[in-house]
Amino acid sequence: MTRPCNKEILMPTLTALQSVPPSVYGLVRDFRVRWALEEIGESYDELIQSNKALKSSAYKKFQPFNQVPALKEGNLVLFESGAIVMHLAESNEELMPKDEESRALIKTWMWAALNTVEPHLMFLFYFPKANEETPAIREMKKTIIDAQEERLEQLSDFIDGKDYLVGEFSAADLLMTHVLELAKHNNLLSKFPKLIAYHKRCSERPAFIKARE
Repeated sequence: MTRPCNKEILMPTLTALQSVPPSVYGLVRDFRVRWALEEIGESYDELIQSNKALKSSAYKKFQPFNQVPALKEGNLVLFESGAIVMHLAESNEELMPKDEESRALIKTWMWAALNTVEPHLMFLFYFPKANEETPAIREMKKTIIDAQEERLEQLSDFIDGKDYLVGEFSAADLLMTHVLELAKHNNLLSKFPKLIAYHKRCSERPAFIKARE
């Protein structure tokens, strides 16, 4: 079920980065919104931004923190990828069913992806290259990796025997899969075959593949 949309007035416009380094392609958070839009089958425009344009006062009207993504629908402008995905999911059964119990559980797992699983993975991006690490940084990095592996083990235990987090594929799986892209990037998935299978199942969806094009 796709929301009614006047294509001339209300076609969503998604802001995205003009270019990203190959090493982080697909990890930028505008991908989450693009994937969600593809899942619900909604047409959208993209407003491609350079790093310089992100810092402009004009763009700040879209996103007060000068980041991507932002999504404009008519006069409504949203930012924060999780909030945008929830906005799209709440009126589309492809990402969130109608029954209240399932909706509540999906929202719980959406926030678990962003607030419980993702933070340590993001910290790892800010560490220097291995040959530039000091002993103190190496110890801190080990602490973060140990904590993240504990989270991944807990997630693996939960997903055991399930195809998706809550019944059928939902917005919760969309966000969790994109977070696991970070774990894959940081070589942290190899110990967790159940998560590898879960990530593969979700990332082979046609909408994911189209969003990566």
